[in-house]
Amino acid sequence: MNKRIKIYASILTVVLMSSSAVQAAPRVNSTTRINNRQVTGSVQDRVQEAENKIEEFDNKIESTLAEVESYKKKISETENSIKKSDQELKETEKKLKEQEEKFKDRMRFMYISGQTGYIEVLFDSEGFGDFISRIDMVKSILSHDKKALASIKSNKEQIENKKKQLTNEKEKLIGLKKDSENKLAKAREDMKEQKKLIAKLNQESRVYASNIQVATTSSNSNVKNTGNSNYTPSRGGTVSGDAGQVLAYAQKFLGTPYLWGGTTPSGFDCSGFTQYVFRHFGINLGRTTYDQINDGVPVSREDLQPGDLVFFGNSSPTHVGIYAGNNTYIHAPRTGDVIKFSEMTRKDFITGRRVLR
Repeated sequence: MNKRIKIYASILTVVLMSSSAVQAAPRVNSTTRINNRQVTGSVQDRVQEAENKIEEFDNKIESTLAEVESYKKKISETENSIKKSDQELKETEKKLKEQEEKFKDRMRFMYISGQTGYIEVLFDSEGFGDFISRIDMVKSILSHDKKALASIKSNKEQIENKKKQLTNEKEKLIGLKKDSENKLAKAREDMKEQKKLIAKLNQESRVYASNIQVATTSSNSNVKNTGNSNYTPSRGGTVSGDAGQVLAYAQKFLGTPYLWGGTTPSGFDCSGFTQYVFRHFGINLGRTTYDQINDGVPVSREDLQPGDLVFFGNSSPTHVGIYAGNNTYIHAPRTGDVIKFSEMTRKDFITGRRVLR
């Protein structure tokens, strides 16, 4: 009897231990899943922060490139002005030389004829009337010579001053161009570092997502990567009218690479993309995000409609896209990425602008 009781007690102990272990397992997996989600969410926040920084660098680089091109144009215009001034200076010097030669010819004629100056010309006059006539002639010649020489000398001084001014301006522009190119080089170096950071964080995010999948198969449907270029959002039904046409046209450029200063289907920056799309429908937007944020009328996040422009940034706009509905938008994200749909999960939303009538 005692032996049988001991056997039953042993079996009961094993059953209870097994039951306890089975019940404890879900709590461990649930905790692991929550921790992994928290960590992954933190990584995704860091990824978004780094991507925002890359957007800022994109804007800086595009602005610097525009400055460099502007400087090049000004330098070219200044060089042409200097050439023109050089030609004007040579022509003035030629006229001055001709005037001096004429003056010397008169002096030479006076010397050959035995006259050493205008006084002798007067003394050689025949009668009072001739004397008065010669006085008027001498006065006229002196006045003409004086004015001509003074005018040429003045013109020469003005052109020389202008040449100095243009040369100084050219040197200043060259200095500005050099500074701009230095900024561009620095921005490109910063961009390389940011791209390394993005790659590292994306790798970390994938690792944490894998950990979640190992911990529980039910998490597979919860792990999303909204940065994927193949991501296709649900826009909450059919978008009709002008907005539908705009979005349909914009989708033709899905997969187009981001390009600094790009304004064509061979490559777009964020504002170049929105400008190109809306121009197709006769709506002219400004060239940059700084311009486009003043186009149309302001719209709050709660009142956004498909086809509205959406702007992101901190103190000033650094990114723009086209709202597609259901909290998604289509945009040209950043260097190294392509035109795609993304969820509006970023925390730096500034405003919307409605440009469709």
